[in-house]
Amino acid sequence: MPAVFFIIRGETEMKFDLHIHELTHSKDSHLSLEQIVLEAKSRGLEGIAITDHDVLGLRAQARFLSARHNLPIFVGVEVYTTLGDILVFGVDQLPAVEEGKRIESQQLIDYVNSKGGATIAAHPFRSNGRGLGEALYGLTGLTAIEGYNGRTTKGHNDRAADVALALGIPMTGGSDAHAPGEVGAYATEVSGVVQTEKDLIQALKKGRCYPVSMTGLPLGNVAGLGAALAADVNMAADSEVAV
Repeated sequence: MPAVFFIIRGETEMKFDLHIHELTHSKDSHLSLEQIVLEAKSRGLEGIAITDHDVLGLRAQARFLSARHNLPIFVGVEVYTTLGDILVFGVDQLPAVEEGKRIESQQLIDYVNSKGGATIAAHPFRSNGRGLGEALYGLTGLTAIEGYNGRTTKGHNDRAADVALALGIPMTGGSDAHAPGEVGAYATEVSGVVQTEKDLIQALKKGRCYPVSMTGLPLGNVAGLGAALAADVNMAADSEVAV
C-alpha cells in the first residue's frame, strides 16, 4: 500500500522540530528550553516539541515561553519500550510499569490511541538498539515513522524512510537535538495551521506531514517529496488530493 499524504491547496505549511531534548529531564542534553526556542526561531521553525526520555515535564515553562515568543511549544515524551523508542503526544500521563521494566511497545501504542494521542517510531533503524527496526512490520496503530533523525546515519534514515513508504505510514523529521546548534537539523513540514497539540495530532494522523532538512543535511529517498506533493495538488481538480 503506498504512503498517503494530504495537502490542501492554499493552506499554510509550517515546520516543526518534533524531537528535542531539554536538560531538566534529559540528563544527556545540554540545551535549556530558552536556548531551544531561540535556536528554533533562528532556523525559521514555526514550532517545536520537547520529547524528554520517559518524562512528561516542563509544561508550565513551555506555556510561558510559548506565549512570550509566540511559538507553539508541545511537550511530548520519548518512551523506551520493550522494542525501542517511541515518541508520544497527547497524553497527560504514561501507563504504570513495574519498576525496572519497560512497557510493551504495542501496549503503549494502544494506550495512546485510546487517549486520542499520536505515536511516532523514533530513529527506528539506529544501530544502538533503541529503534523499533524490523518490529515495525508487526506493530499496528503507529501514527508515523521518524524517517529522518539528526543524530542517525544517512543509511539508517533512508531505511526508515523506505519502510514508512512501504507500509503507507506518514513520515516525520526531527533533530533529536541534545546540544547547541542541533535544533532543526531535520524537521517536519505540516500542511495547515497548527497552533495546538490537538492540531498537530490531527495533522499527523491524516498524513499531512513530511520530513524536511533545515540545515542542508541529506534527505535521501524522500528528497523533493514536498515539491512533488505540491505539484500534484496544482494538477488536481479538487481542493484536496491524496498521493
